[in-house]
Amino acid sequence: MRRIKIVLMILLMAIALQGQTIVVNAEVDLDEWDIINLTDFDFNDGRNNPLIFSYRMSAPIGTVITFHLSLDANVPSLSINNEILLDASMTFTMQSDIVISSRDLDYGLAGRGFNDEMGNPVDIVDFNLTSMFTENPDRAQELQGVVLSSGSLPAGEYHYHVDVIGGDVQYLNFSNDRLFHIVSPSSIDLQFPIDNYQFIGVSYPVFEWTSQGCDNYAIRVCEFDPSIHSSYDDAMQSQSMLPYPDNGGFSPISTNSRFDYSDGYGRTLEIGKTYVWQVQKNCNTTGADLEIFSPIYSFSIGQNDDTVSECIQQIRDAIGNNQYNALFGPNGPLSGFNECPEFSIDGEPVSANEFAAIIMQIVTGGYNLESITTQ
Repeated sequence: MRRIKIVLMILLMAIALQGQTIVVNAEVDLDEWDIINLTDFDFNDGRNNPLIFSYRMSAPIGTVITFHLSLDANVPSLSINNEILLDASMTFTMQSDIVISSRDLDYGLAGRGFNDEMGNPVDIVDFNLTSMFTENPDRAQELQGVVLSSGSLPAGEYHYHVDVIGGDVQYLNFSNDRLFHIVSPSSIDLQFPIDNYQFIGVSYPVFEWTSQGCDNYAIRVCEFDPSIHSSYDDAMQSQSMLPYPDNGGFSPISTNSRFDYSDGYGRTLEIGKTYVWQVQKNCNTTGADLEIFSPIYSFSIGQNDDTVSECIQQIRDAIGNNQYNALFGPNGPLSGFNECPEFSIDGEPVSANEFAAIIMQIVTGGYNLESITTQ
């Protein structure tokens, strides 16, 4: 009989504990932002602010719950090392399901209050909101200066942590972490092909560029016809080679800073024609997305028989494509030179074999080029 009573007590305790279960779920799958514009936020009334987080809580009527949020930052440029920027907590009594989001936590919450899912005013027992700006104004002054000048959080890592504690036993019911990587996007530098570059018999070139911050890239390639287009910009507004069919925009590349034209399903580039190309990158922000564009460069596709002489090719190998195109390209001071009938060094004639040996020393690193001039 005693054993039966013990079993019944265990069952009753299990049922009682189950009745105190608090369920917390993340309400939405949030975007990953590159830039957080503080001008999009109202810290006195956040009901129209961008949504950073949202949590739905369910618990038996009368359950007392404490919701706690902390936001810390690691900003090397300001010597901020995992310091707390914001700390907020509120304690309330459950009557129905409650949704708490970043739009609720502002300085006006204590006076304004909010309702649960059934429209009942939430009984807030205690509410506390502190920040670096109120607790350590001297430390926050430098951060505030950057924010006021740029309108956004400086580049760094921002981490927020949410805890929900409740029930009669006051145990941790829910914990959630999230890390934002905020960037300061830079311009896009086109590396290859350089402006006015000529490919020889290559209809599927490879494009390369460099840029820091925000790595969501796209590219656009159009034909440039001087008889039709007044400028590179004008050509970029015409029918595109890529994307194809032309959608008026850019062809997505994702995070790569290198693109092989053969991978893009564009129209075939034709020998004898000139084209222009431009790269765009998109930065996700709490407001309108930020689009950054590279300069526009041109390149042409030459005939296979537009080959250069052996000595000119040796020079090209020695000085590299960029310097070669600057000198021998369409607008270069040596444009049109394709033969090397005579060689001299410091006024002394040298043979073709001696010249080739010197070039080989440059190519293999035996000699270093300090400067290149033309006369």
